[in-house]
Amino acid sequence: GPDAAADADAEDPGQKLKAAFVTAVASEPKQPASDYKPSVKQALFFLNDSQVLALLQPHEGNLTAQLDQMPDAQVADTVFLNIFSRPPVDAERKLVEAHLQQHAKQRPEALRQLVWAMLTSLEFCINH
Repeated sequence: GPDAAADADAEDPGQKLKAAFVTAVASEPKQPASDYKPSVKQALFFLNDSQVLALLQPHEGNLTAQLDQMPDAQVADTVFLNIFSRPPVDAERKLVEAHLQQHAKQRPEALRQLVWAMLTSLEFCINH
């Protein structure tokens, strides 16, 4: 019955994340979503939600894991195309390479931070 479906949704981490995302990002009821209106609630969700942060850890097949297998010189092009749908400019490419070199001993964490920073950037929020 309906209770079984609700119980299944409650156990599905994807459904929990979707519900948390909608709660954090959706416009107030009866308010048009035509303009981007960032909120503290949205920022805190992306900064602190354990499910969001866990998604950015390298897992088989995800972007962070793919980036970890690439040479530093290839990471910037790949991450910018995947997240911003554009190639990086030279200054951005240099920043990514410097970040990875500076944190070479913690490369998976450096990549997670890079992906997180791009996903929470103004460019991503406005364009996607």
